[in-house]
Amino acid sequence: MGIKNIEFDAEQGNIEALIKLGRIYLVGIGVEPDYKKAHNYFVKAVKAGSAEGYSYLAYTYANGLGVEQNYGKV
Repeated sequence: MGIKNIEFDAEQGNIEALIKLGRIYLVGIGVEPDYKKAHNYFVKAVKAGSAEGYSYLAYTYANGLGVEQNYGKV
């Protein structure tokens, strides 16, 4: 499944696609790492009710990836 398909699914609110895109941009799988984009996809996943999204979101806050490091939000 190409990134465009995953992006389309994410735009439709698919939680798995939101998490997958977050991981793609977090690690840089086939794209340059973009921590801000990764963080934003994890935020969307959390807003959609994803418990897994909370873990990744906490990781971005703990490590200051795409956002200012903030242990209070972890």
